[in-house]
Amino acid sequence: MNDLNKLHIGRMIKQIASDKHISSPKLADAIGLYQGNSSKIFEKDDLDVVDLIRISDILEVNLLDLISKQFLSHLPCVRVRQESYVIKFNKLTKRYDIKGNAGSRVFLDKIDFGDYLQKIAQKNRWNEQTMGKRLGLDQPRISRLYKRKRINIKELIRFSNALGQNLIAEVYLAPMWLAPLRYPIEDCEITIEENEIRLENPTDPTFLMEYHRKNN
Repeated sequence: MNDLNKLHIGRMIKQIASDKHISSPKLADAIGLYQGNSSKIFEKDDLDVVDLIRISDILEVNLLDLISKQFLSHLPCVRVRQESYVIKFNKLTKRYDIKGNAGSRVFLDKIDFGDYLQKIAQKNRWNEQTMGKRLGLDQPRISRLYKRKRINIKELIRFSNALGQNLIAEVYLAPMWLAPLRYPIEDCEITIEENEIRLENPTDPTFLMEYHRKNN
C-alpha cells in the first residue's frame, strides 16, 4: 500500500499539463475557478473528485484511474447499485453507441457520494455509530457526511481503505469506463466470448474495455 502523504494532486496535474503544454487558465476554466487564481491548482495537495475528473478531460489523462491503481489496487470494487447499458454496433460507421448514462459527464451531476455511502450502510445493516467506528468518525460527523454530495480524493481513499472496498472505482470510474469509443472498430481487436466482449487497440496499450453479460 502506497503512502498517501506522498500524493500531491497539484504536482501531478502540473507535470502532465507541462508535458502537454496546457495552461493553468484552461484548467481553471474547466472547474469554474477564477482565472487570476488558476496557478493555485498546482499548489493543491488535495482536490474535489468531480473537479479532478473535469481537469482529466482537459489533460486527456484519467488521473482518477491512475490514483486508484496506485493507492487502491488491493481493494475490490463492490457495486451497491447496478445500471444497465445497451451496446449497439453500427456496421457503416464502424463505431458503436451506448444507450444509458454513459458517454458524457452528465453522470457527474447525478453522483451523490453521501447517498452512496448510506446505501453501503443499509446493505450491511450498519447504523451511524457502526459506520462511524469503521471510518473513525463520531456519529454527528457521519450524519453530516451522508448529506454531502461531493468529496475530496484523499478522504475518498481513506474511506475506501477503512471499508475495504475501492470507492473510487465503484462510484466514479465505473460510469466513466463506459465512455464512447474514440477509435473506429476496425482499429480495434474485438474478442467476443459467451459472457464477455473485450475491445483493445493494439496501437494504444492504455485502451481496454470489457463488457460483461448481465446475469438473468
